[in-house]
Amino acid sequence: MTPERILIIGYGFSGMAAAIELRKNGAEVYLVEIDPEWRNYGAGISLAGPTLRAFRQLGVLDAFLAHGNAHETVSLRPQSPPRYQQT
Repeated sequence: MTPERILIIGYGFSGMAAAIELRKNGAEVYLVEIDPEWRNYGAGISLAGPTLRAFRQLGVLDAFLAHGNAHETVSLRPQSPPRYQQT
């Protein structure tokens, strides 16, 4: 049986997640991106719990954490002190 061939346009989180899951299910996946350098444009600077849980479900969380940093808290500050919110 020939695997299903699928084209995914855009390598953002959604495109990558779709490609991973489709490959796990035996599909032949083609992932294309308009930027030939596949650069990061600022997305993913801060990722919340739901994204990390999705990475765990996809089986890529450990690899992601090996190349990034995880923090227990985040402080949001205005241009000048004082700090106004901590989560």
